[in-house]
Amino acid sequence: WLGPFVPMLPPVRRTMRSIVVLFALSLYGPLAGAQTTYYVSESIGSDVNPGTSPGAPWQTLFRVSAAALSPGDQVLLKAGDTWLNDQLVVTTSGVQGAPIRFAAFGVGPRPVIDQMAALPAVRASGASDLIIETIHTRNGMDGIALHQCDRVLVSNCEIEAPSRYGVLGAGAPGLITVESCDIHR
Repeated sequence: WLGPFVPMLPPVRRTMRSIVVLFALSLYGPLAGAQTTYYVSESIGSDVNPGTSPGAPWQTLFRVSAAALSPGDQVLLKAGDTWLNDQLVVTTSGVQGAPIRFAAFGVGPRPVIDQMAALPAVRASGASDLIIETIHTRNGMDGIALHQCDRVLVSNCEIEAPSRYGVLGAGAPGLITVESCDIHR
């Protein structure tokens, strides 16, 4: 992909040009293809599955919370599924330009995290560079609780009937953006 001029360069210059290109790419985050997409389905998943395809998804949010996510990864919850008394806990961070994204996949209503206990449906602690979108939280103490988080986008979510806050930023939060969300009791 270095173009038609590479064969005309002496072997040493070709090697140096390759090193310079790879170094430049490393300055701009992970190489393409380094990110992983994980799929989660309460209705058809199993936590023994690899979780890396819609046909073999994980089942529980506990499994997602235990995963070693990396910058640029995505966790996609199956549209139409409901996780009852399961909590999504996020402790890992993305990086600027490669956030960790939590969203929906498939056709149907937003996936629902219905937290009947006195806990937030989604809780992130000390994490940064996250995107949480197209998810529906129901009940719980808070819909989405972000403790000491920075550069978090909450977008196009429905947050229904939290006993306290729809989206909580606590503990000296950094930049938290909430857009196009429906928060109601």
